[in-house]
Amino acid sequence: MASSSNSLELTLENRPSTATWCPASSSCSNLLAIGHDTGITVYKATELANGDLSTKDLVKLYTIHIGLPVLQLAFSGNCICSENELEVKPHQDTKMEELSENSKPNEYTLCFACACQDNTVRLIVARNDSIITQHVLGGKSGHHSFVNAIDIVDVYSADNKLAEQVIASVGDDNTLIIWRLTDNGPVLAGYPLSSPGTSVEFHPVNPNHLLVGEKSGNIRVFDWTNPPNNTDGTMDQDVSDHLTSTTPWLYTLNVSLVVHSYRNATLASTLANAHWVGSGGTSILVVCKSGAWLRWDLFAKAQGNYDMEEDEGYPQPRTLLPDHQGASLFPTICGACPHPRYLDYFLTASSQCPGTIQLINVAEKGSNSNPLQLDGLIVDMDWHKSGKYVAVITDSSLYITKVMG
Repeated sequence: MASSSNSLELTLENRPSTATWCPASSSCSNLLAIGHDTGITVYKATELANGDLSTKDLVKLYTIHIGLPVLQLAFSGNCICSENELEVKPHQDTKMEELSENSKPNEYTLCFACACQDNTVRLIVARNDSIITQHVLGGKSGHHSFVNAIDIVDVYSADNKLAEQVIASVGDDNTLIIWRLTDNGPVLAGYPLSSPGTSVEFHPVNPNHLLVGEKSGNIRVFDWTNPPNNTDGTMDQDVSDHLTSTTPWLYTLNVSLVVHSYRNATLASTLANAHWVGSGGTSILVVCKSGAWLRWDLFAKAQGNYDMEEDEGYPQPRTLLPDHQGASLFPTICGACPHPRYLDYFLTASSQCPGTIQLINVAEKGSNSNPLQLDGLIVDMDWHKSGKYVAVITDSSLYITKVMG
C-alpha cells in the first residue's frame, strides 16, 4: 500500500467491478465496499476530527463470499455498527489496549442489493463476513440479460417500522424491474424501455419517484407506487408477463434533442448515466459517453425544494432545454459522479488507459480543474460523505484521493 498526505493506492487481490461507500446517514459511513470476481470486500477508513480521511489507515475488514462476480452494488440505509467496548482488567497496562485479548472488533450488519454475473439481483443481509439472509431475484422472473444498474430504498410504516425494501434494476434486456420485498415475499413489476437501461436512482426526498436513464438518451421519471393495474405479479412468472404497454412515465427528457456531435457522432447522445443532484434532488444531471453533459434544474421555482404536495399534482419540467450544458475533456464510460454536498460539482472519468478523472463545475464555464491521471483503466468511483475524498477503482487498484478542500 502506497500513501501520501492526500492520496492512497492499494493493489487489489481480485479484479474489481464496483466501489460504493456506505450511506452517510448510517453508522457505517466510513466503510467502503468493493464488488469483485468472488464477492464483496469491505474496507474501513479512519475519519479525522477535521473531516479528512487518514490516507495511512485503510483497514481491510473482511470479504463476503457470494460465489459469483458482483457487478453492481447499492447499500440500504439500514446498516448498523455495533461497537464492542474494550474490557480493561485491573492493573492492565492501558498502552497495550489494542493488543489485549479482551478487545473485539466492531460488528457490522450490512444490508445491500447487488447484481451478479448470472443476471440475478440479490438482497443480502450480512453480519461481518457471514450472510444472514439472501434473497435471489432472477431466473425466469428476472432480467434476461446483463444488469447495468440497481438502487434500493427502505420504506417505513407510520409507526416508523421497516415495512418493505424496494429494489429497482435496469438491464440490457430493455427492462426496468421493481422488486418489492415484504414479509409476504417478493413481488415484481416490469416496465419496457425503448433501449437498454444504463442507470436507475430513487429520488433522495420522495423515494416514490424513480429516475431511469436509457442508452438511447431518454431520461424518464415515474411513480413506482402507482403502476398500471396489470404489472404486479409473483416470482414464478416470466417478467415478460408483467410488462405493460401503458406508459407509466410522469415525463421524459431526451438528450438527442440538444446534444449534437461531440468528438464522436455515434457516442454523442449515448447515455452513460443520469443522477438526481442537489440535497433535495431538485435537478437532473446527465452525462453521455461522448463527454457531453447536461443539467435540468426542474424544480428551482420551489426555492430549491422538490415540491411534492399531492394537491398540486406531479411536478413538470420547466423546459425541455437544459439549464446548463457542456463537455468534459474526454469520452467517458463511468459518466457522472455528483458531489454529495455541492450541486454544481461532479466528477467524470476517461474511458481510456491510463485513466483520468476530472472535476467539473457546472456553473462556471471554463473552470475545469487540472485532470488527475491514475494508472490503469478506471472502472468506478464514489465520493466519501465528506465531499473531500473520492474512492476510485481501476482494473487492479484502489485509490482514495483528496479532490476538494
